[in-house]
Amino acid sequence: AEGGLNYHELFLIQDAAGAVRIVDVYPFMSGELLSQTVRRMTIPLVAMAQQGPGERTGLAARGAEFVAEGQNGQKMAQLVMEGKREEALAVYARLPASMKKEKVFLLLRLTAAQGGSEADYQAAIDEFEKEFPRDPSLDMILIDGLLFKKRYDEVMTCLDRLEKSIG
Repeated sequence: AEGGLNYHELFLIQDAAGAVRIVDVYPFMSGELLSQTVRRMTIPLVAMAQQGPGERTGLAARGAEFVAEGQNGQKMAQLVMEGKREEALAVYARLPASMKKEKVFLLLRLTAAQGGSEADYQAAIDEFEKEFPRDPSLDMILIDGLLFKKRYDEVMTCLDRLEKSIG
């Protein structure tokens, strides 16, 4: 009812006992395997732990930011699940500029903005496109924004690319 679309591809194996198990998930909205998302977020945390306390640089500094802002990410996700979209967007607005460009926070912003004003939602779509112009999830994300703008030919182009990638 509030719009939005996602598609999840499940990667399955059959274990030695014959049970079928999910080994990874590719949510098209994130444009990467769930294992890749976890890896991307874990590497800076490992770097931070290896560098130890004190002034952190590079990946370790990013890891420290993830730790500092991780509660805000959890809070945003919880607020979105509770339907408190404006509160979730307020949490996003208070994030440091570097964290506002992280994919996980941009996706949370998109989800929060989806049920609010068209202007907020379009701004979230535009920001994601600016930060991740070649991301595999972009077609999935752009569809709503293009529908708002009544750019139906471009919607169809996105759908055609999605159909090709989904198979």
